[in-house]
Amino acid sequence: MRKVIKSRERNRSNFMFDGIQISIKDALPKEVNLRKVLTAVKSVVPNKYFRYIDAIYIGQFEMLRKNDFSAVYDQGAIFLSNKQVSEVDTVSHMVHEFAHAVEQNNASLVYTDGAIEREFISKRERVHSLLSSEGFGISLSSFYDVEYNPQLDDVLYNDIGYPMLAMLTTNIFYSPYAITSINEYFANTFEVFYNKRDVGFVKKVCPEVYYKIIELENNND
Repeated sequence: MRKVIKSRERNRSNFMFDGIQISIKDALPKEVNLRKVLTAVKSVVPNKYFRYIDAIYIGQFEMLRKNDFSAVYDQGAIFLSNKQVSEVDTVSHMVHEFAHAVEQNNASLVYTDGAIEREFISKRERVHSLLSSEGFGISLSSFYDVEYNPQLDDVLYNDIGYPMLAMLTTNIFYSPYAITSINEYFANTFEVFYNKRDVGFVKKVCPEVYYKIIELENNND
């Protein structure tokens, strides 16, 4: 009887998890157990950050489809595509969106002193130098715009390719996607810190983000 109850609970389209409304519009693949994913996220993301998430919506949504995103954080909610490859990937996507929630709700603390921006731009300059040496003629000025630039992202993803970027930027960025904007740099590093548990990499390679993550966690707001 207990197994039957658990099965029914897992398949409900709406339920609460640690104060967050979970709403399933379209079902996840059978190999992705949502309860396990949520429990895994709970085990790595500090509990204080759960207050930033009011709801998690799962399914096919236009904001995901038009950008080919697996997940998006928007105004207190995480929108998660139901087309997930594995539970491990789903946890990563969720933690990444928690990072955006933390960043947006603490923007003044994260960015006002300019430390992360200076670190990010310094890394961008190194990447530009490496790409120039490989024969890619990209305007340096575009690398000084720390906000997301779809044209630059298109060049990085389609013209250069993330595999080459990953090879060139080892020990500069953990992931090529972190190059696309300062927001993604923070979120990717947050994900590495908490979900990948590669604290050593973050402290050594992304020290300003590392100390900001520690400051955020210790901040009693």
